[in-house]
Amino acid sequence: MTDMTTFRTLLSCSVGVLILGGCTATSPRSARLDSQAGPAKATAALADHTRRILAQRDGEAAVASAERLVSAEPKNATYRSLLGQSYLQAGRFASARQAFADALQLDPGDGRAALNLALAMIAGGNGEGARALLDEHAAVIPSADLGLALALAGAPGQGVRLLTAAAREPGASVKTRQNLALALALSGPWELARMAASADMAPADVEVRMREWADFAANASPADRVSSLLGIRQAVDTGQPNSTGWHASATRKAG
Repeated sequence: MTDMTTFRTLLSCSVGVLILGGCTATSPRSARLDSQAGPAKATAALADHTRRILAQRDGEAAVASAERLVSAEPKNATYRSLLGQSYLQAGRFASARQAFADALQLDPGDGRAALNLALAMIAGGNGEGARALLDEHAAVIPSADLGLALALAGAPGQGVRLLTAAAREPGASVKTRQNLALALALSGPWELARMAASADMAPADVEVRMREWADFAANASPADRVSSLLGIRQAVDTGQPNSTGWHASATRKAG
């Protein structure tokens, strides 16, 4: 898989940023749950513990913690999303798709869950389903993320149009312009992609980035592209626990 760690910041709603924002390091002692706490307090503490593990980028440990969390409160959309983020970080795309589908079933307005579900679907080769999902939730996904996700899902022209408009807005971010550059590279006009990338990068860095993107566009599989963007490695997926009530509240097809 191509080393694309420079892409990690391109998706503000992806697992890479969601799990890092606002998190602080913790000691093992502070992470232990108070055995005397009530069920709600204990579950909330477990959720915080899961977020801390995710911030440390320990996907497998996060999965173990998040599965306990969802077993405790299977109808909590936030906890389902934490489970999906954990599966994504562990490189388990099929389980991530189911977890984010469950989260959206519980909270259809969760744009972060919709974006991450689309990324997991793209990784699984279902670009058409991802495009439909992104269109359905376009109003609640930031344009910079939506445009790049559409490009990755096989609609680079649509992504370029959206990102071009976003890049022209006053105060447009560096991320928006770089997402536009990558979407342009995926759609074909490399000179335009180079021009967009050069707005925020030194010439030598632009050429390095363009070589990375050329390899990314030509050789990477959908799973490798998503893995590269999120800074993760795909792993063998053993599936979600098959316990009573695990999917009782969610019926959406993950795709």
